[in-house]
Amino acid sequence: MDTSHDKESQTGPLRGSSPTDLALEQLPVVASALFDRTESAIIIFDKAGTILRINAACETITGFAPDDIVGTCYLNGMVPEDLIEESRAKLTRIVDNHETIHCETRWMRKD
Repeated sequence: MDTSHDKESQTGPLRGSSPTDLALEQLPVVASALFDRTESAIIIFDKAGTILRINAACETITGFAPDDIVGTCYLNGMVPEDLIEESRAKLTRIVDNHETIHCETRWMRKD
């Protein structure tokens, strides 16, 4: 029997053919929905501390809209002066040691 035209035998199972594959395809949508709908402020920033994205709760809590702070360093304007060194040290731990840090802190409000 010639199986050269049988796509599954050449490449493995077709993507999306199992419930697990379908669930994994939906993961980014679910993660984005959780990010947007949580009541906790979430700020995503890069290794240098540049803000890449904030969620709606962050905007509500701080008064900063995404257009106000995305693309800026979180240390400039959001972190009170007395917490800048502590915040910089936490960023270093996250970047250098790949630590996950859960903490409460004070943020500056836009107003």
